Formats: sequence, structure tokens, C-alpha cells
Amino acid sequence: PHDPLPSTTPAPPNDHLWIDAETARHLDLEPDPVNPRESSLLGLLDTTETPMGARLLREWILRPLRAAAKAESRQRAIVELLVSGRESEIRKILTDIRDLERLGARLALGSIRPRELLALAHSLKQIPDLITLLAPLEEPLWHDIRSHLHSQESWVAGIKRALADDPPPLIRE
Repeated sequence: PHDPLPSTTPAPPNDHLWIDAETARHLDLEPDPVNPRESSLLGLLDTTETPMGARLLREWILRPLRAAAKAESRQRAIVELLVSGRESEIRKILTDIRDLERLGARLALGSIRPRELLALAHSLKQIPDLITLLAPLEEPLWHDIRSHLHSQESWVAGIKRALADDPPPLIRE
């Protein structure tokens, strides 16, 4: 006999808890368009300095970790940062970093503008200072973050060589 329903396989387990939109709304995890931002958990916790940080915090709230050990590791890293006294210096650097995810996407699509390229170069120039500030932090999360940060001096130099200090709004100009 023919089975009218296709066979299904369960989704592989991952590290995150899945929270549907209705549950997130009932838990006030993110702002309701009708209510002010402060009425949500995200609104109360969001003191991020960059759009990238805001997106990451939103993801952490809407997709919490399943494993308590991983959540505790994240908490230990945050405590280590606060105890180190480097938080304000790191925040200062982060305020100088533009939205690298958005700029990278625009670069990959070939739709980046000259001024955005300069913003990208300026942001990439901050990475060595960020690496230096994160170097003394020993929690595994900081090791993981540092392993993804690399000096991009050649990119910065290439962008600076290719563009004027005050480039036109569009490449064709």
C-alpha cells in the first residue's frame, strides 16, 4: 500500500531552545509594537553599543541555550569582563565600529558605496585594539571570540589607497 504522507525525520537537536512567536509575545521577550520598548526583557537588557550587539542580544533572548553549562560559561565570561575593568574601554572601541554584518553583506552584493567602504576600513582598523583589550581575558568564550578576530591591515590599506578621504556618494562619481 502507498503511504500518502511523506516520511519525516525529526530535526537534529541543536544547542538552542526554540520559542515560537506567540510564546515570546506572552513572555514579553521583545517589544510589542503597541507597548513601549521598556516593557520587554530585550528593552530592559539592551545597552548594546552596536547594531551587531543588539542583534546578538536579541538572538540570545529569543533562542536561549539549552545546556546550563554553556549558559554558565557565558555568564562567567561576562563576570570576568566586568571584574577586569575593561568594559568601558571595549564599549568605546565598539562605538567606533560600524555595522560590519550589513557592510559585509553590501560588499558581497557589490552594492556598497564609497563612504560605506571608508566606514568599513575605519571599523576594521579598530580590531587590533579590541584584540589587545580582550587578550588578558581567559574564559573560553573570550578565546573563541579572539580566534575569530584578525587584524585586517591589508584591507584597510587597500580601501584607503582606492578612495579619497571624502569620497563621492556613489562609485560612478
